Amino acid sequence: LGPPPRGLSPRAWPGRTAAFAVRGGAVRGAAGRDDGSGDEAETEDETDGGGREEDEEEEEDGDDAATIKKPPRRQSDMDLIFLGTASCIPGTTRGVSCLALRLNWKRGLGSIQSAKRRASPKGGEDRRRRIRPEGGDRSGRNSSEGVGGTWIFDCGEGSQIQLQKAQSVKTSKITKIFLTHAHGDHSFGLPGFLCLIGQGRERNTMPVDIYGPEGLRMWLRASIRYSVSRIVPPYRVHELKDVPMAPNWKVGPNGRFYNNGSVRSNSWKLRPQPDISDPLSWRNNLGNINLDMDSSFGEVEGGRDIYPQYDHPLCVDSAPVYVVEEENDVTVHAAPMSHSVPCVGYVVKEADKVGRLRADLVAPILRRNFDALMQGGVKDPMKLMGHIKKMKEGDTFTMPDGTVISQSEVVESPQKGRIVAICGDTSDSSAMAGIAYGADVLVHEATNAFLSKVDVGSYKQTENDAIRHGHSTPQMAGEFASRIKSKRLVLNHFSPRYPGDPSIESIKILTRIEKQARDASRLPEAAVAASWDFMTLPIPYMDANTKSRIKNVSDDLEDLQKSALRIRRKLKRSGEIIETEKNSET
Repeated sequence: LGPPPRGLSPRAWPGRTAAFAVRGGAVRGAAGRDDGSGDEAETEDETDGGGREEDEEEEEDGDDAATIKKPPRRQSDMDLIFLGTASCIPGTTRGVSCLALRLNWKRGLGSIQSAKRRASPKGGEDRRRRIRPEGGDRSGRNSSEGVGGTWIFDCGEGSQIQLQKAQSVKTSKITKIFLTHAHGDHSFGLPGFLCLIGQGRERNTMPVDIYGPEGLRMWLRASIRYSVSRIVPPYRVHELKDVPMAPNWKVGPNGRFYNNGSVRSNSWKLRPQPDISDPLSWRNNLGNINLDMDSSFGEVEGGRDIYPQYDHPLCVDSAPVYVVEEENDVTVHAAPMSHSVPCVGYVVKEADKVGRLRADLVAPILRRNFDALMQGGVKDPMKLMGHIKKMKEGDTFTMPDGTVISQSEVVESPQKGRIVAICGDTSDSSAMAGIAYGADVLVHEATNAFLSKVDVGSYKQTENDAIRHGHSTPQMAGEFASRIKSKRLVLNHFSPRYPGDPSIESIKILTRIEKQARDASRLPEAAVAASWDFMTLPIPYMDANTKSRIKNVSDDLEDLQKSALRIRRKLKRSGEIIETEKNSET
């Protein structure tokens, strides 16, 4: 949902923007203002289950300000920051597609550089954490594993401007960039984006990993060399080879793809991939361009060719799955989207975590048996806590005083990893259903919408027009969210017809778009949002307690309504009340 009207605090706006923010949803992050999700949210201590709450003091009630009970600031070690939410071209209220996923438990490249500068320059063993060799991990492989920081998804025109406005996204922490497809509103900003990153990065750091459909490597080489951009950081490109078009896309007389399906269907199901190609496409002319890798322009060795797997266990409707990255704590998969050029959607899945040890139960027992354990040959009895945590389910440990510690009683259940699904431009996301099932957050495009009394024609006409261009409506996004059992749905990639300004008219339109997606997805009100630029979305662990907090928002809505009423009374007394239409929609 869009921001509140001018002059009204986002926390006091009695609409669903505030409700979504309170319920662990979106936090308004305007340019130049701390949104409560900056670097202070980064922590290596995961004893809080991936998120924590900090109570904020209430604003003092003065003559010119209403007493507002601020919702608690929610922080998480994983969050999404929407740098651009428009399609086609950047505008005055929305930038084009660019999304940052912050994995705050990982160490960015900036952290490693700082650690190196702090390291002792002369002899003696450095007591701080050892820094891994450049470009490698513990096993010596040429990988950035263990260095996560911030991952960027799509990089449309002007993304470097959006990045500089969003103070919560640091260039030094960006380690991976994923492109869904080649259209300019998703790729034109990449060369400039790399130049911005390179300004503050040492030349001998680990490279930025860039992923995208075939042709990206050569296009980036040509762009950087044509502009003689030697300021780019070290980078390497991993290409997703042979990204198929959906079977209902054909090549027309002009050499361009068009969608010959007038209605949506399971287009991948039991249908062979057509052996067709666009004779005018960049990919089919790569053979005429021969630019070798040149480290003086930033590119380094290590770029991989990633091929589709048609026999992957998560394949749906015979569409392939790409295994893009497999790290110790995070995996990235991709699947093709139904669009007018080769396009993919990405799914980031966090590895499941072992249950936490209930130290409050174990420590008193160990202290009570400390002397007996020492006499029995245990040098440091407190280290037994690690052994107890690693016991298998059903195992027990007997203390000298006869106390029996059962693994099931002192170790919590394993924490299921979070799943973030990010769709590219698409009129059919079904190929992604297997890898995105059970997503904690689904980011889905909603380029076109039909709004009665605003648009002419019918919804069916709008839907067919969206499909012909490889795009979706809010209803289509909601239906896919329902299919994969996503817990939250965020809409983006809006047509320029839907500005992101804080006017009442824009908020009304986005509210209607949200409702269309919510009705189709059957998700609760606080779990669906139309994104705006610089919106921050924390992604906490979705345990039983968190689920109940998301669904039961009545208490917070009541608080917000009371706050809004107090503000309205003060505005009315001062003659500054905002007149609105007296109808249920407003």
